Amino acid sequence: MTQSQSEQRFGLDLEVLQADSLSFRLGRIRHQGEALADFDALRDKAERLINKVNYLEDPFRLVEQDNIQSAILLRSETPHQQVDGLDYYEIRLDASGLTDIQCQHYDRENTDTQVKDMVLSHRMLERLGKDLSEL
Repeated sequence: MTQSQSEQRFGLDLEVLQADSLSFRLGRIRHQGEALADFDALRDKAERLINKVNYLEDPFRLVEQDNIQSAILLRSETPHQQVDGLDYYEIRLDASGLTDIQCQHYDRENTDTQVKDMVLSHRMLERLGKDLSEL
């Protein structure tokens, strides 16, 4: 089991599993923005994210809107096919201003979903932090 460490960089809270001079291997990325006034503002933020953050392997699409929890779920538009299942990014936004990003692996045989590590360059994380701050 890999030990993770929380680290603040580029305005992001990173769950760092491993780091080197060029990239990070991460379990999760979080960004805390301003609280949103209502669900329409949250939906607008999700649309802006879909249009702006188009460099994490796949474009994103809205898959779930929960008015009661004031949350929206985005996923990779085209999951990556693996021999044993699918890999995809998942982004959860909520009205508190929190954006939570993880990579997921769906195992076809066990019909189970588990968090998968993601590897992102320092430059890409810096861009992501800037973009999320501007939403």
